[in-house]
Amino acid sequence: MAPWGNKNKDLTEQLELLRQEINALKAKDAEQKMEEASRQLAEQAETLANKEKALRDQEEALRKKEEQLKIKEEQLRERESAPHEGAITFPNETVENAPTPVAPVAETETVMTTLAQIKTLLEDMAYKDKLIKELHEELHKNSLAIQAEQAKPFLKNITKIHERIAKTYWHFTKEGTGEQAELFTQLLKNTEGNMLMIQDMLEDEYDLLYTEPPVGSPYVPKEHQALRSLPTNDPSKAGTIAECIYGGFKGIASGKILKPAIVAVYKLDESIK
Repeated sequence: MAPWGNKNKDLTEQLELLRQEINALKAKDAEQKMEEASRQLAEQAETLANKEKALRDQEEALRKKEEQLKIKEEQLRERESAPHEGAITFPNETVENAPTPVAPVAETETVMTTLAQIKTLLEDMAYKDKLIKELHEELHKNSLAIQAEQAKPFLKNITKIHERIAKTYWHFTKEGTGEQAELFTQLLKNTEGNMLMIQDMLEDEYDLLYTEPPVGSPYVPKEHQALRSLPTNDPSKAGTIAECIYGGFKGIASGKILKPAIVAVYKLDESIK
């Protein structure tokens, strides 16, 4: 067994290299992600602005139609209140009690057509706010999807770094503490702290949750990657998790698996007594 001093040095160097790799990946990805996201969002914002302009044009058309309708209604009122041209007025009749003239059929049909058009425009405008809200929500959703897709390679690299730290942690944990127990325990604590730091960063900044399937839970191929199988003569254990070797990451909101958990799975072997 190598001296603990060499192991301490190796572990410290690994952790420092991992920190440098994380910082380099974050800096490179942030620049690329911002450029692409800005371009995509600008295009979508322009599309949204065009749709909003079309709605405003519709609103202006509705306003003009309403003004035309008011003018026609006013003209009809004036006709109804004025004596009908050529009508015979008897001595005991006044304008008030004279028979009400009937508007021409053609003009009535024009008014009805205008009213139908106004009704259609009103129905369209009733959904204006809802449509604009949906467009904004769609833009926000698309921007999140673009950011998630751009961040995917970076996040996969981060999860690989996390796995490497986990391998180092579990390797030295199983090897034992030896003579320099206090120093070794502190190193393990620092390594575990780095793992937790990455988990917290991915959860807080990228909506990714670290998961470790419990022993006995069903093996799900979409969520787990079987590294090895363990034989069992118990049918109830077959197809279940025997051990979680390394945890995985999945989206909290989307539920999509970014990195499957690496597990060992029970396999039924009836030859075992």
